[in-house]
Amino acid sequence: MKKTYVIAVLIVIIIGSIIWYRFGNVSQVVTPTSTSTPTTITPPQNNPTPSESTGTKPSVPSKTSYAGYNTNSNAVYGFSVKYPKTATSDSNFRLFYNVGNAWRVNAVAPYQGTPVIAFTIHEENNDVPNNKKYPLFFTTQVRISVTKDTKNCYVKDAGYVDQKVTNVTINGTTWKRFDFEDAGMMKYLRGQSYRTIRGNTCYVMERILAGSIYRDETMTTKTSDPELEAHYAQTLSVVNSFTFTR
Repeated sequence: MKKTYVIAVLIVIIIGSIIWYRFGNVSQVVTPTSTSTPTTITPPQNNPTPSESTGTKPSVPSKTSYAGYNTNSNAVYGFSVKYPKTATSDSNFRLFYNVGNAWRVNAVAPYQGTPVIAFTIHEENNDVPNNKKYPLFFTTQVRISVTKDTKNCYVKDAGYVDQKVTNVTINGTTWKRFDFEDAGMMKYLRGQSYRTIRGNTCYVMERILAGSIYRDETMTTKTSDPELEAHYAQTLSVVNSFTFTR
């Protein structure tokens, strides 16, 4: 009887232990909390141009000083233009390597015109046997010509799918500026053709840059590329000096 009692007590203790473990010792469920700071993604922003929100105006180039320039006045066509004293002038347009002698660059028949004057700002011919230098040849010029064919004055050059044309004002006169460029066989030709109609005449003024990019190990450099570009930049001062006198 005693043994039966002991067994009964043990069974009660075991059952009580199971009940306590199952329901009395439930661990608290903790939801983990992130302590890291979320990453903020900022979309790219366009930097304002000087003329936008910064309030800063674009810099305006100072006026060209024409000290050391000559003045060419043309009574027949009624204009004057300034050019550096170091430049040469010619009433004929010369053929020089890949620069033609037509009345304007990219001129095509049957549109005809008349050369008026050309200013050669800088020119080199270094294609000398046994003493070649870079550049083999180079020229930068301003050419002025006229034509009575006003109908085709503002026609884009043949062969250009999307030629850039810009309106510019020079000393109170509006011109259309046509950019042109051609390259091949280690030679290049580029520049800008300014055109305006006055009366029954189309005036054409062209900045021209042409030369060779050929170079080999036997050649020394006579004039660097930055210097050549500086000569071309000088042609802009000539263009900007053009003024109609009647």
